Amino acid sequence: MKRRSFLMANSMLLTGITLGVGGCIGGEPTESMLAGNPEQLSGICSPGELVRIGAQYLQKFPNESSQEELLQKIIENMPGTSFSAELLEDMISGDYRADRTLVLDGWLISVTEARQCALFKLIGESN
Repeated sequence: MKRRSFLMANSMLLTGITLGVGGCIGGEPTESMLAGNPEQLSGICSPGELVRIGAQYLQKFPNESSQEELLQKIIENMPGTSFSAELLEDMISGDYRADRTLVLDGWLISVTEARQCALFKLIGESN
């Protein structure tokens, strides 16, 4: 299997697991499920790495330690009124352009991605 195929399959598997963890297989993904799925990072990081990144973010920002607080932080920075994976990607790109980045678990990631990883970790713990 080529590396690209492996990464794509892994990303799709992780997305399926995340949607399953959110409790809504087959339905429309909720804001929490979309926000808690660090899609871009899942192509290069293992689920364990995503959890470690999320844990480090939560240690650095203990005031954002609940799913509700993280989701609110992500949503309040989102342009427009609708929530979508495409808008999340735009937010992540905007974070990099504005140098809103952090180094967590050895990765340079955007603040939005860090919050997604923290939400990913908390969603996994709640199920």
